[in-house]
Amino acid sequence: MRSKDEEAVWQKAFEDTLKLGIREARRGSGVWRDIFTLEATPGAYRLALACEQPQSDRLGLTNSPVEFQDFDSTVALSDLLLISDSIINPKLGDIWKGQYSRKVIPRKTFSLAERLTIYFEIYNLPTDIYRQTSYEIAYTLQLVKPVESGIGGLVSKVLSRKRESITTVLHEVGINRDLARALALDVSEMREGSYTLTLRLTDLIFNHAVTKSTTLVLTR
Repeated sequence: MRSKDEEAVWQKAFEDTLKLGIREARRGSGVWRDIFTLEATPGAYRLALACEQPQSDRLGLTNSPVEFQDFDSTVALSDLLLISDSIINPKLGDIWKGQYSRKVIPRKTFSLAERLTIYFEIYNLPTDIYRQTSYEIAYTLQLVKPVESGIGGLVSKVLSRKRESITTVLHEVGINRDLARALALDVSEMREGSYTLTLRLTDLIFNHAVTKSTTLVLTR
């Protein structure tokens, strides 16, 4: 991992043989992950991962931007994690080191028959004179690009009566300033295609709002 100025911040190297079984039919197979913890000052970074295939002389490389946010000063919202597993009464940190750590796999593609769970964490909620928090969570799933477009897409939409968006607003009161949330979303009636998911957290005590977005694909 390197900083915005290309300074090397963190590096991990090891050899391992992975039998992923990519061609297996069972959904979720062929997934490998490595969970690690690191400390870095808030800022923009670049994380690269290289994977070698010695038998075929091939090399795969991913290069992704990573932002470390400053969560200490005001109400903040973590990045949105999309998974197909159910999470009941989540607690901070459990998704990585608790009962869910072995089965939670972040994804970007879901079938219409699957459960879509949005996991996120909230930090530094202010409290009122009764030491209670009051906040609003609004999230919208909006179709960006359908699988079928043009006249064919319009006819398919009319005949199937599939939905292209979901908007939900939740008002919650609590006592914890930091908390984890997992919202289940039924996507069975949605059209196939690419979507944008936007979540807006509004602190109703000082009327401070923060927004996070991510993308996903819904298929048959």
